[in-house]
Amino acid sequence: MFSGNYLILLILLSLKVCGQKPSTFYFGVASGDATDSSVIIWSKIVPDTNYDTIAVKWQISKDSAFNNSVEGKAFALKETKYSVKISVSGLEANSVYYYRFFGLGKYSPVGKTKTLPSKNQDVKEYKAVFFTGSNYNAGFFNAYAVVNQFKDIDAVFHLGDYIYEYGNDSYPHKKIRKVKPDKECISYEDYNERYETYRLDADLRLCHANYCWYVMWDDHEIADNSWKGGAVNHQKNEGKWSVRENNALRAYWEWVPVSFNDKNREYRYFDVGNLVKFILLDTRLTGRDKQTNKNDSSKSLLGNDQRQWLYSQLIQAKTDSVKWIVIMSQVMFAPLRIGKKVLNNDQWDGYEYEREKLLDFIDSIKLTNIVILSGDIHSSWANIVKTPGGITVPEFITPSVTSPSVGRIPGKISNLAIKTFWNDVKYLNLWRRGFMQITFSPDTLFVKWYYLKTVKEHDTTIIKTVERKYMKNGKIMR
Repeated sequence: MFSGNYLILLILLSLKVCGQKPSTFYFGVASGDATDSSVIIWSKIVPDTNYDTIAVKWQISKDSAFNNSVEGKAFALKETKYSVKISVSGLEANSVYYYRFFGLGKYSPVGKTKTLPSKNQDVKEYKAVFFTGSNYNAGFFNAYAVVNQFKDIDAVFHLGDYIYEYGNDSYPHKKIRKVKPDKECISYEDYNERYETYRLDADLRLCHANYCWYVMWDDHEIADNSWKGGAVNHQKNEGKWSVRENNALRAYWEWVPVSFNDKNREYRYFDVGNLVKFILLDTRLTGRDKQTNKNDSSKSLLGNDQRQWLYSQLIQAKTDSVKWIVIMSQVMFAPLRIGKKVLNNDQWDGYEYEREKLLDFIDSIKLTNIVILSGDIHSSWANIVKTPGGITVPEFITPSVTSPSVGRIPGKISNLAIKTFWNDVKYLNLWRRGFMQITFSPDTLFVKWYYLKTVKEHDTTIIKTVERKYMKNGKIMR
């Protein structure tokens, strides 16, 4: 599964972090969904004996030596593969915390996390990193390794496709690393083993230990081009869709440090003082009807409950005078059609009526500070969408960590064609892998794309960076 050098790196990392052989807490620690007073902390025990229940102690402290820690007890259960997920409350706002677990006589590695500023706090700057499309088969997670070198990141957001369901015999065509199980994931055991493969990656484990993550699912956590009743990559001989979906989401909840365990509540929000309101949508499972190529008013991407919830959050953000309202959508928001022909009905273009309703609502309450962030399409974009009333809504899309797109030469040709025929595409790179960083300040967004030299081997060389600046209801500037 690993090359010799990479396996040695994994072992050395474990020895350095926790002073022991990489046993019991093989998969490290993680934190997520921090608010101004709480955070989710996670780990998983790998016992040598088949226990029904394992008692676990957790600690969290503002100092890494745990001299003044808050601690509690939990139980790792056989039925959840001994995962431990704790919601810790009563924390101080805008503070760095360290946490760890103790079970079966051993300590886990130490993780670091950070709470959000209090809701009304005057925040001058917030810096976050955005990932999508981390396909293990397609290469090394060098993007995570680069971010592990940063010292000033407040949080990490993953906009979906955290894992991929395919077996080693399908997508992508050129494979750099193999996953387990060898087949496509369908059962709970399949998805669980796939997460094991991913979370044994040293760079991903360390990135989870270093930062608080806010994670969204997209389709490949379950199956390609999924919707609430099925998926393109789900066939009749693979059983009932509802069973497969439940298997995938059960594994997801047990492995990912999210604050919910209900399919209908992946959509949620987080306030960064008075600077940013992050609204995380579920454009994949909760309300999505089957993809369509027509502007059909009966077809929804969000579903009525989530749509009304979104509108209420936008109204609340306006009432609170938040500087930036950030809508996070797994799939591309901006139109990209030839005439009326839909090029990709899996994104908002397949649900044009839903997009029109949202843009009309933005007009109705006169929001001039909305930004949309997306992933899914394995490429980098800066788009401008105009409401009927003339309000500018920018969209920034992060490239994939490893998932392939087009080659460099066809990518450059396509870049030129798209920018020629779609004037609202202000920046585009279709072929490079990497990630996106955004620095939020009260009046300006600084967006920076980082591009990796390669994902074919373990290499943290950044070959190129591109920066853009955006001001409220303005144009994307160089």
